[in-house]
Amino acid sequence: MTARRLLGPPPPAGMIKWVLGLVLLMSPLLAAPELVGAADSFDFTIKTDQAKTFNYGSIKIKYFEAGRGEPILFIHGYGGSSYQWRYLFEPLARHFRTVAVDLKGFGLSDKPEDGRYSPQEQAEILAALVKRLDLKGLTLAGNSIGGGVALMTHFLLAAESADWVKRLILIDTVAYDVKLPTFFKVMRTPVLNKICLATTPAYTRVETTFKHAYFDPKKIDRVAIKTYAAYMNSPGADHALLKTAEQLLPRDIEAVSDKLKAIAIPVLILWGREDKLVPLNMGRRLARDIPRASLAVIPECGHAPQEEKPAETLEIIQRFLKDGAVPQLYAAVPAASDFNLSGLDDRGPGASRN
Repeated sequence: MTARRLLGPPPPAGMIKWVLGLVLLMSPLLAAPELVGAADSFDFTIKTDQAKTFNYGSIKIKYFEAGRGEPILFIHGYGGSSYQWRYLFEPLARHFRTVAVDLKGFGLSDKPEDGRYSPQEQAEILAALVKRLDLKGLTLAGNSIGGGVALMTHFLLAAESADWVKRLILIDTVAYDVKLPTFFKVMRTPVLNKICLATTPAYTRVETTFKHAYFDPKKIDRVAIKTYAAYMNSPGADHALLKTAEQLLPRDIEAVSDKLKAIAIPVLILWGREDKLVPLNMGRRLARDIPRASLAVIPECGHAPQEEKPAETLEIIQRFLKDGAVPQLYAAVPAASDFNLSGLDDRGPGASRN
């Protein structure tokens, strides 16, 4: 089945107002909750002078790096940046060599007006970065679409050597040929997509996205909204959003999904139980299809646990990195029944329960 058939016909005019609020639906642009004794925050907006540069041809890719030990590379999702890892970065850097990257077209990285924004092309850049930094024994971690990029990066590196990637962490990840939310129809529709971005302020788009992606809207932080809106207003950002949406589904996505069964390394699949954007049944299917996968589910949590529930997310990741296990409190068992992923409709399914 082709991506066009999955996305269906262009949306009716009456849906445009609704879609404007979801232009960044898959983004992990979630706000930081009030934390007491939880993970530390690394302010990527203030410490931008600490960003390092990887030259991929003429394209400057920005990344942050701290700590020593086994390497971890964090990959953000659609519309995101390294900022989304601000609560995990510093605590993990005390024991690991921690790297958070801004994908091409996002954050501080270059945003060239070309057409090369597919997950495969992003993975090729990251594979080159991994080699340049000599990140052998790497843990690749990605959220949302960033999880898909993490998978494709692993496939590229594993084809060369099993020494590159030691573990995977997939957080609320898109990995199958499924029906996508309506707003992608708009983002792929000429003229209409540009009108949506041009007529809706970035701050409004981000704020509305938080309300759809967060489980508890009371935790939305205005500082985080302003931060992400600033990235959205940078030159070239709209082009990157549009081209990424156009190329979101790999042409061979079914073949990519088939490769999941051949993954031989330990994989942590971490999900927000109330994720309405990429619901828990997809996480359960991943846990079923990947031989050495462990599924962890965080209750009362939406699409980006690393921001909505950073303390719990850090606890789960640290345990996985230590001994490959999942804390019993969050452990979940994949459902034995067949998975109906067609439930990813515009309204979102009801909250899943682990």
